[in-house]
Amino acid sequence: MSIDRARRAGRGAWTTAVVRAGLLLGVAFLLLGPGEGPLEVWGQGSGPLAQYAQNVRQWHIVARYYSTVGTTRVQVNFIQTVTGTAVKGTSSAGFWLIEQHHINPEFFYSSEEPPNVPSGTPITFHYFIDRLDVNALARGTGVPVKVLRRTPTYAVLQEQRRRLVRAIPIATDVEVGESVVVAVLVEPDLTRPGRFEERTARVTSVQQGFFTIDVDLDAIVGNSAVHGAPVFVRRGGQWQLAGIFVSHGLNPRAGEGESAIARLPSLNKLIPEGADKSDRDGDGVPDDEDRCPTVPGDPGNSGCPAT
Repeated sequence: MSIDRARRAGRGAWTTAVVRAGLLLGVAFLLLGPGEGPLEVWGQGSGPLAQYAQNVRQWHIVARYYSTVGTTRVQVNFIQTVTGTAVKGTSSAGFWLIEQHHINPEFFYSSEEPPNVPSGTPITFHYFIDRLDVNALARGTGVPVKVLRRTPTYAVLQEQRRRLVRAIPIATDVEVGESVVVAVLVEPDLTRPGRFEERTARVTSVQQGFFTIDVDLDAIVGNSAVHGAPVFVRRGGQWQLAGIFVSHGLNPRAGEGESAIARLPSLNKLIPEGADKSDRDGDGVPDDEDRCPTVPGDPGNSGCPAT
């Protein structure tokens, strides 16, 4: 899968999303509110979504930067609809897997195709789960998330709010010829949760950081909505997460009609120990150790601002 092909697919979705978002901001500012709607599942009732439907969600990622038109400073938003998988949830946080390019500013810096963001332009990211909250977008806010881990293929994000979902066991090894099920986001929409359906596939090759399957996921919806789609295998009567779909040319050995899937470590290696502790001010000091839990501070000063 080539970089140019993947970028065309992803950026086409971004450009469309910008137009749609502009219309929404103009005519539906008061129609949308925060929160999540019910998840619709198509396909196999006995498949992985029967067990992990609440773990697999539609995400809207807003990449924002500022530019100047004439003498006017303008705000530009690019909206990406992708799939996120919560591998663990606690009373204070949720831990998500997404394809890492969607939170990588370097991916937006290009002179070849839109969005054509000048290299080095500061970009901020806002996250909306299930549907876009136009009021929050106008205020420049979103779901508070911090990046716990980033690899060449995937990122682990910590959502700083309560999310009680079951932890997903991870299969760290797959075999050529093994049957898998992919949870595919279809009919993504900015105003309501997208629908997921289960597609079966077969593993065609296994490499150090990837394996490939015999389904071209990019071709299913033609945009970035399937990026990050989770791939499950069945082991001992239990569904386990084997990886997430990555595009953007990261695996040049994926052949025509195939998709590259990022392999994952075990769950206890994926999420750092103690990461599920509440940290309301986001300064890296857990609330139970922070003398100033609502004010960002210096970890060397027990979480309070340096004096």
